[in-house]
Amino acid sequence: MKRLFTTALTTVAVGAVQMLGSRYSPTSTHPATRDWYRGLAKPWYTPPAPVFAIVWSSLDATLIDAGVRLLTAPPSRQRSHAVRAWFATLGGMLLFPKVMFGWKRPDIAFGVTLGTLASATALVASADRTTSRRLTPLLLWLAFASVLQHEVWQRNR
Repeated sequence: MKRLFTTALTTVAVGAVQMLGSRYSPTSTHPATRDWYRGLAKPWYTPPAPVFAIVWSSLDATLIDAGVRLLTAPPSRQRSHAVRAWFATLGGMLLFPKVMFGWKRPDIAFGVTLGTLASATALVASADRTTSRRLTPLLLWLAFASVLQHEVWQRNR
């Protein structure tokens, strides 16, 4: 029962982050934001919009799994660090769309991306080995996102 409750809780948390972030997304439901984002100079390696949706759906599932594993693990100092890092990573994911697309600040969004990468790195460093391995794609994506966001910021100063 505890695992089912924890799965529901982490699913709601990750889903809420994505739902709240989508309020600022550059999609057809936000045409001004979409037009602003389309007008930015971006590097050739910027993925098309559908790739972001596919990647984040997979990463969300990984984060849900990690949250369940962390919250159902026996209490310890290491687990406490990992749980805080998990929440900090979600916080960065929540903040990025507001900063990048709501405030239209690629410079600050770069800082948010770096912060999210740092919290995800702390998460991987403090989680158990299986959870850490499962979170490797998140680290890789955030590293890529940091490079991409830096380039977007530099091209649109």
